Amino acid sequence: DLIYTPLDMAGQSETRESSATACQERCAGVANCSHFSFLSDGSCHLQDRRARQQVMAKKADCTSFRTSAQCPSGHCAWSGSFCEEATYWQCHRYEIGQDDQWCQTAGTHEGYEYEYNGGKESPCGDCWCCRRKAGSPFLITNA
Repeated sequence: DLIYTPLDMAGQSETRESSATACQERCAGVANCSHFSFLSDGSCHLQDRRARQQVMAKKADCTSFRTSAQCPSGHCAWSGSFCEEATYWQCHRYEIGQDDQWCQTAGTHEGYEYEYNGGKESPCGDCWCCRRKAGSPFLITNA
């Protein structure tokens, strides 16, 4: 399956849609929307022309790997005691009361894990504050 990153364009956030067609129609009604990603969980994400296409890998059975040496990087990550699925980072747009310092200290907040990178080798594009769903169900690899 294909997906575009960053997952959500500026000013847009995930919505739940009944079908890929409904997600596409949502994109058609939003200024500067060039691409959309409709995931199997019903989530719809909109992207502008700057988004890059990537391959969304099928769920890996990372739990079958018993040591850090066996745990493959990219699709899986070693948590310190077991191998688990890797998750996907996306850009976090600050809300009222949030800033760089907030991102640096947020940790896990309201179901999301936050990481401040200060613009250096960001896992979420040209963004300084990245977030990912705690226990995110999808994996991303470069196409």
